Amino acid sequence: MSKVLVVTNNLDSGLGITEWIRHYYNALVREYNMDVTIIVESGKINVPSGYFEKKIRIIKFHEMKTKPLAYVLDWLKYRKTCNLFDYIHFHTDNLTKFFPLLLLFNKNNVVIHSHNSTNDKVTSSKLKTIMNSIGKYVVKQSKFVNFACSDTAAEWLFGNQPYIQVNNGVNIKDFAFNNELRKRYIIELQLQGKRVFAHVGRFSHQKNQIRLIKIFKEIHNNIPDSVLLLIGQGDLENEIKRMVSYEGLTKSVRFLGFRNDIRNLMNAVDDIIFPSLYEGLPISLVEAQANGVPVFYADTITSEVKLLPSSKSFNLSQSDNNIASIILTNLVEMDALERIKAQDIVEKKGYGDEHTVTQLYNFYSKR
Repeated sequence: MSKVLVVTNNLDSGLGITEWIRHYYNALVREYNMDVTIIVESGKINVPSGYFEKKIRIIKFHEMKTKPLAYVLDWLKYRKTCNLFDYIHFHTDNLTKFFPLLLLFNKNNVVIHSHNSTNDKVTSSKLKTIMNSIGKYVVKQSKFVNFACSDTAAEWLFGNQPYIQVNNGVNIKDFAFNNELRKRYIIELQLQGKRVFAHVGRFSHQKNQIRLIKIFKEIHNNIPDSVLLLIGQGDLENEIKRMVSYEGLTKSVRFLGFRNDIRNLMNAVDDIIFPSLYEGLPISLVEAQANGVPVFYADTITSEVKLLPSSKSFNLSQSDNNIASIILTNLVEMDALERIKAQDIVEKKGYGDEHTVTQLYNFYSKR
């Protein structure tokens, strides 16, 4: 039985890395009885009861920013315990916390897993940029194994170093199109006769919802019966609500909050718009395409995210009107059969979660 130590900054339901850790390590425990321990470096945990399998142990460290000495002592105390694990797997989007990497420098069973193509909190800070550069240098000189969810995520932390790509796969069957659910959700959400656009993600600078509203306003000017569903929560939610009101879109933009029924809700959606400033490879876009929903995404996101022929990219340097024109020009009417076939396309491209779970299990079982 493989023993894996997972290291992450925090655990917050709804955030990409947290959802990835929950989905795959729960599956590895259930299917392969893997022994999993999670270190939360910031000590911040915000997940509901039953979020993780009972066998998974969670250890909270002190936050480096507020208690740096306690953080260092946490790692020094746990250093010997690290020897008990087959692999130590860091899930991150930056390498500013390089102290544990120095402690584990001589090990060849450390995995650094890049989940994003940049981090604006790092790039906007001179100190964090320097710390991240040091972390990248440590990784480059080490015997660590590099994982990434996409080519751009790999380039961000590893430059031109070799890496293993681990796709952000989803449960294809769970997200397969269901016409009965579509009818039900259209009635429940009062979407009859509407062209339904949507966005799934926390309200943040990275996700760029301010630009999304501007683009949607241009679309709405051309399709008055269009609706935009915003699914998620976040610090900028109230700001976006004020903007929607100011633009006169209150009746056409719906704030649905955090949902645990996205796999069902996606059936009611016609198109996804995703103008993120940066991403690794968004799981929500894989989920949407598995359901047969075309995604319109900023080309700041890797082209690997294009799984369906109907999905298209746009450049954020273009005007709101031009981006809206690209979307309007490429709208398609997909019937139920076409949407059902999408699951096979996504599966064949290696984005089913069974493929990813098997890949992880085979890797962890090497030792």
